[in-house]
Amino acid sequence: MAGAGVTTSGAAGAAAELVAGAVLSGGTFGTAGSAAFAGTFSTGLLSVVAAVVAGGGEGVPVYSIFSQQPTHDAASSSKLPRDKMTNCWGQRISILYGPAETMKRQPQYLFFAATLAFCWLAMQAVHEIGHMSAALLSGGHVVRVILHPATFSYTQLSRNPHPNLVTWMGPIIGTIVPIALLLLARALRWRGWYVFRFFAGFCFIANGVYIAFGSLGNIGDAGDLLRHGSPIYLLWMFGAITIPIGLWLWNGLEPHFGLGPNASTPDPMVCYVVTALLVIVVLLELLLSTREVVA
Repeated sequence: MAGAGVTTSGAAGAAAELVAGAVLSGGTFGTAGSAAFAGTFSTGLLSVVAAVVAGGGEGVPVYSIFSQQPTHDAASSSKLPRDKMTNCWGQRISILYGPAETMKRQPQYLFFAATLAFCWLAMQAVHEIGHMSAALLSGGHVVRVILHPATFSYTQLSRNPHPNLVTWMGPIIGTIVPIALLLLARALRWRGWYVFRFFAGFCFIANGVYIAFGSLGNIGDAGDLLRHGSPIYLLWMFGAITIPIGLWLWNGLEPHFGLGPNASTPDPMVCYVVTALLVIVVLLELLLSTREVVA
């Protein structure tokens, strides 16, 4: 968010709740488990709670929950292919994963949570870069840029001759840069390209929700755009374009994070890199967020 004069304005922020899961239904065995993530942002404090239980593999160590007496005991049935597990009436059997399988999957849960946290912080940084670069190129004066893990980001300006341009460049640059990074990752065949795709989708959804739904309450950038003369339908159009693109970018990425019925084991190196980047970003923001930018 970019603010003009001596006052500051709110930051780019969007509360998101992502619930993804696989359920047993319709007479077919399907996926045994579910994946859920809920992210709550209150007064700028990021709280990530990841609880994911997802199925995979040919046979799994399980605690079986049967509606009727099974033909196999727990020891033998745990080694059977899941599509062969039926009870004595020939009906499909529902099972739940036991602690051993859940413990084995904990690293991929942490990888997914670290990716979400990194995307939230990086999305805000790219958004503010858009505000700051537009302000500098249009004759504005940037007093400071706030980027901190425990608050929403914002850019404070003491002079802003083109407020509409500066405000729009936050969400526009905030979506263009992630797509450019994704294209670069694909062109160079980086092994963690799917993290860039997830990040791009995250930025499209977050910026779209922020601008479109923020217009309903004159919140942050959306409120500034309306005050400076942007028609509300442009804000809705922005959200109507970016949100579906973000969801499309996310589509089919679950297996790369070890989730869903076709889950694969996440690349350990990619996990380490994402976690290291998250730690570095948090430390940099803690160290540099209070410093003023002279421009």
